[in-house]
Amino acid sequence: QNTRPELITDTFREFFDTPVETAQDVHKQLKRLRRVIAWTGERETPVTIYSWVAAVTAQMLAKVLMTAQSI
Repeated sequence: QNTRPELITDTFREFFDTPVETAQDVHKQLKRLRRVIAWTGERETPVTIYSWVAAVTAQMLAKVLMTAQSI
């Protein structure tokens, strides 16, 4: 598995270095992160990051289904 910190590329480090102040900022960063993962592919994404993004996305989808909000 590619879960070692040295395997995290500069592209992903940029996301985690960018400060966020509101939930809306987090949502925007997550959308960008999902696009980067789609562009780079699952094989080029560290397992830890891929799993975290998948879990957050599933949680957001569950919230949408329960509250009829937009994702």
